Amino acid sequence: MGYANTGKVNPVAAAGKRQLEDNSPLPWHFTTINGFRHPSADVLAKANNWIWQTLEGRFMKITSRDGVQYAFEMPEEASMFAFIKDQFTRSEESA
Repeated sequence: MGYANTGKVNPVAAAGKRQLEDNSPLPWHFTTINGFRHPSADVLAKANNWIWQTLEGRFMKITSRDGVQYAFEMPEEASMFAFIKDQFTRSEESA
């Protein structure tokens, strides 16, 4: 399922190939979004679940010692993630 659900099966999603391998070479046409600085496993799981359930394009996670970035094939999906990503850390900040 995704925001652009047309009722057709996305062959990339059906093959389980939407998420590229972590830290694989970044395709030139992907849009990168700063993700989280030193996120917990719970934050990453929430973000990944949201991506899989809401978006339809390919994406990847880029992990470094400074934190995690996400890259999206579709620029509009990168924008959606940039607007929503703070909700995944709110519960940790209030604790």
